[in-house]
Amino acid sequence: MKTQTTKKTGKRTRRKSNKNSYVGVVAVLIVLVVLAGILSVVFRSFMPSKEKADLNALYGITGEDRIGVSVDGLISSEPALVRDGKYYLSMSLVEDRVNEALWFDEAEQLMCVTTPTQFTTFTKEEMLASGAMLDGETMYLSMDFISQWSDVEIAYYEDPARMMIRTTWPYEVIQVDKKTYIREKATKRAPYLAEVAAGESLLLISECEGQAEMEGWYYVATTDGRSGYVQTDCLGDRWMEGDDHVSTIGEYTSVTLPGKVNMVFYQTDNESMNATLSEKLANGVSGINAICPTWFFMDGPGTARSICDASFVETCHNQGYQVWALLNDIDGNCTSSSDVTEALRRNTDRRRLVDFLMQEITSYGIDGLNIDLEHVSEEGAPFYREFIRELSVECRNRGLCLSVDNYVPMDYSLYLDRGAISKVVDYMIVMCYDEHYYGSDEAGSVASISFLKRGIERTMREVPREKIVAALPFYTR
Repeated sequence: MKTQTTKKTGKRTRRKSNKNSYVGVVAVLIVLVVLAGILSVVFRSFMPSKEKADLNALYGITGEDRIGVSVDGLISSEPALVRDGKYYLSMSLVEDRVNEALWFDEAEQLMCVTTPTQFTTFTKEEMLASGAMLDGETMYLSMDFISQWSDVEIAYYEDPARMMIRTTWPYEVIQVDKKTYIREKATKRAPYLAEVAAGESLLLISECEGQAEMEGWYYVATTDGRSGYVQTDCLGDRWMEGDDHVSTIGEYTSVTLPGKVNMVFYQTDNESMNATLSEKLANGVSGINAICPTWFFMDGPGTARSICDASFVETCHNQGYQVWALLNDIDGNCTSSSDVTEALRRNTDRRRLVDFLMQEITSYGIDGLNIDLEHVSEEGAPFYREFIRELSVECRNRGLCLSVDNYVPMDYSLYLDRGAISKVVDYMIVMCYDEHYYGSDEAGSVASISFLKRGIERTMREVPREKIVAALPFYTR
């Protein structure tokens, strides 16, 4: 009995051993498969994607009656309409991306068009007769109409059907040193929009500064309008092109003073204060070339009060000083953002104000205008910019110097769009003071050196340096 028992136990032991070996092998295989999967995922995460982006989706192309749009290398999510072989862009796309000087006055249902030397308007009926169309409630402008009134270059491409519109010159170009891909996002795993070979040139749109997740990438565009991210280690030399561009609608010429602007504000709020000029100049004034008296005060839609003085102008001219008359929204009846918005909302009111200013300037032999509207809200900013554009046409045609005053740029005031304004004015005056003011939560400098420096540097992000004037405070509180 013992011998039989011993033999049975041996068989069971061998069977159990074989079973354990099988389980072990399976477990090892499972671990290897899992490791292989993990390694595959890790490996693929470092490998560039070979997936091509859906360009139709990227350009918003949803049918044969749409084609993609790229403006200055940036792809628009809104495509163009195609009707009877002609191309149309929505009014909002034109105003935002192509030409802000094709501006629709909602209050009076007018298309307001400004070029460097011309201002004109179109009624809705005239627009439709000139190449516009309505698609539902949306107004579209034909590319023929846009080209007639805008300084643009347009090229058309296929696969997918798209147009590339250029509105700015000169532009920066960068050379590709080795084959690379332009991708939807700043990562090698993102789908690619285009493959570019060594020796090709790309438009440099942005260096992606201040975005840590995009370090090592530039935002670029191909010459046929496909834009995305490319790794910087594939790029080489940079240069500027388009310096020889000639505008198709005329140049935005500027009136400039010889040398640097050394202007002083002359605070007046009534006619009697004009008589004190000679006395103040006699106290010893040197080094200035322009005096800016506060002579125009906004009173309401299309209206302003004037205290211009002919003897004041004569005294300045006799001593070699130009006179830039200032319009403000502080001393008149328009003293709030809602007042200013309402005063500039309608074409009729803007034209009345512009005509009044031009009549006064001409009558008194004044050399220029300074616009100091401090109550421009985000809602009122489009009307303000249109007012400045319309005013600039009249000043340019008369050889008058036009300057505008602005606060030190802050994130909350970027809606003013200083870049667009600087395109049409002669000087942008940065009011580099009131860092601390009466009523501030804490005491401090009216204008510290760092505050002044930041104001100039931030303005230079939007405005050409040759148009910037820094206004300094020669007072304390």
